[in-house]
Amino acid sequence: MSSNRDSQASQFDENQQMEQLRSLVLGEDCQIVRDVVEESARDLVTNVLTEALHDRQKNDGSVTAVIAPLVEQSVESSVVARKDQFVSYLYPLVGSLVRKSVSSFLAEIIEQTNELLESSLTYKGLKWRFEARRAGISYSQYVVQKTFVFRVEQVLLIHKETGMLLKTVIRDKTQATDGDMVSAMLTAINDFVADSFSPQENELEQSLDEIKTDDFILLIKQGPKAMLVAAITGNPPAGIADKLQLTLESIHQIYNDELNDYDGDSSEFENTEQQLNECLLAQQKENKAEKKKLPWLAIGLLLLGFVGLVTYFSKGWEREGIANDIRTLNAPPGIVLLSSKTCGDKVCVEVLRDPVAQDVSTWISSVSDMDDILLTERSYRSLDERLQPQRLKKVANTFAELQFDPESGVFLGSLSRERYDQFQSMISVILESKSVQVIMDAVKLDEHNVSNTIALNKLANKVRLLPDVPGIVLLSADVCAESVCVEVLRDPDAQKASTWIRDIGSEKRIKIRERHFQAVDERLLPSRLARIVKMYPELVFDSDSLHITGSISVARFQELRTQLLGIPESISVDFLLNDVSVESQSLSERMSDELQLEQYIYDIKATKIRFDVNENQLPDIEIENIKRLGIKLDEIQRLAKNVKQTLFVIIMGTSTSGGTEAYNNKLSLDRANAVMKALIDAGIPSSILRTTGLGVFDRNIDTPKVIFDVVRPLSEENREVQD
Repeated sequence: MSSNRDSQASQFDENQQMEQLRSLVLGEDCQIVRDVVEESARDLVTNVLTEALHDRQKNDGSVTAVIAPLVEQSVESSVVARKDQFVSYLYPLVGSLVRKSVSSFLAEIIEQTNELLESSLTYKGLKWRFEARRAGISYSQYVVQKTFVFRVEQVLLIHKETGMLLKTVIRDKTQATDGDMVSAMLTAINDFVADSFSPQENELEQSLDEIKTDDFILLIKQGPKAMLVAAITGNPPAGIADKLQLTLESIHQIYNDELNDYDGDSSEFENTEQQLNECLLAQQKENKAEKKKLPWLAIGLLLLGFVGLVTYFSKGWEREGIANDIRTLNAPPGIVLLSSKTCGDKVCVEVLRDPVAQDVSTWISSVSDMDDILLTERSYRSLDERLQPQRLKKVANTFAELQFDPESGVFLGSLSRERYDQFQSMISVILESKSVQVIMDAVKLDEHNVSNTIALNKLANKVRLLPDVPGIVLLSADVCAESVCVEVLRDPDAQKASTWIRDIGSEKRIKIRERHFQAVDERLLPSRLARIVKMYPELVFDSDSLHITGSISVARFQELRTQLLGIPESISVDFLLNDVSVESQSLSERMSDELQLEQYIYDIKATKIRFDVNENQLPDIEIENIKRLGIKLDEIQRLAKNVKQTLFVIIMGTSTSGGTEAYNNKLSLDRANAVMKALIDAGIPSSILRTTGLGVFDRNIDTPKVIFDVVRPLSEENREVQD
């Protein structure tokens, strides 16, 4: 035992003496050797630098990773400092570079377009789009999953101690994620695993190596000072982990001092981008050798488009041919072709046509069917003598008591004085004076009917001199054949027209034609009120005082009030109903709206827009009346919607007695249209407005005006009740 201790002591003394000898020969910490090496270090490195760089680059490729950032910074500094010189250096190369770049760009665009057509307009492309939508991911992501075995989408370099992101590279810039947030979450999860799943303090610290989700895999490689994280889609091979580990070791070796002294400034690790980009690996799936399929869907669509264009242009050529054929047609008497041209899918033809001329459709039928023709026909009177037979035939149809020979153009027979004069005036319009005289010589005047005609004229004058009665307006009283034709406007509440003419006698020789209208005459009030109150047996009407008494329900009261408000004369409905008691005074909101609606309708019916004589332009003085009328129309639309009613406003134009009947009718309609246009400009929808021209409404009125009426179309429910 003692011998062992002696041998150990002697060995310790020898080692101590050796250390003292080494210190004397080599110096403290080999300082003498270090000084000698440092003196000749430059020569030593110069002799082996090129070979050393070559061997190290061949070994692990780390030389490129270190030198590339230095070269980039040097070039950038040189370009900034000597910009003009670099421009002169590169100028001869720019032209060819631009041409090659543009050529490459166009080739790439064409290739991408072909790939897009093949992938989008094929069964596989459409199927992938549908499956990507069903999976809730973008089409590009789905294509990556189907095209690649695996692909590294993003690589993150994270400082292990602080969890700060040092550098990240991304394959697809459009799918970028927040690298700082990812690094912070990974660090937190890694710390949680290390703290939660280390059973004993002496055991090695646990850490995450891999995180899997439905869409990607996070492959994590841990280092002493940093960790490298790769986000991978697909199924990565084992070699990808080795690549990440080698890259991480290279970064630790090159940036060891920066990692040890890291203070939150990540700019020192910008040069790691090249090393991280080398980790963006991918492996594409091998496609089975198959015959390249033609994009039949795209070809079919192109063929359909081509057929559509050919059809469209052929139809256009066909329509143009029809228009040309119509222009070359010989126009029959009484027809003047103004234009023939294509417009859309039709051939637009505009003509002037005499009323007795041949029908235009018959004329064009030799060229085309009228289904393809949009015809605009305007009337005119032709001077073509070839139309005289047709005109004479039309006169013959009017005078059935005469015999007409179409070949000779001669009329035979006798006419009464009035009919004789009418015949002569019509013939004078058609023929020259000499020809008129020839025809009139063949027509005899029936003297037997002269006295009868005189009697009828006297009777017509008596009718014209009848005194005015409320609600009846005489329009005309003329001799027609063997009687007097009387045309009147009659209010439904006025006395019968036959009663009105009874006093002059000879009622059997008078033919009455009634046209209904609504008069505004206070003398009709008693008969109007009596008619309305007659529908309410529980009420009593005094025609002398115009008072209504009695008691009715709320609903019946509302009906009565509505009908009274519809009376055109100006009356106080509240005064008339003052003595009518209502069983229940509570009115619903609907009834209140109905009451307001009836009042507005009454106001609108009482409105009159006056015009200047022989003018169809709205006078400036009536602009305010139009504005007030527009406000009332807005209100009745709102109230009608509340009570679920449909209303139409009838705009009726009138004119004075001067001018012909056709002119007065047109002028009155133009006035109604002018008021309608002003209301539309004021915001009233045209769907509730209707216009009509009454012509001469009242011969005693010397100021033309536009009046209004409001009508309610019957609903299906109301029609059933009335039926």
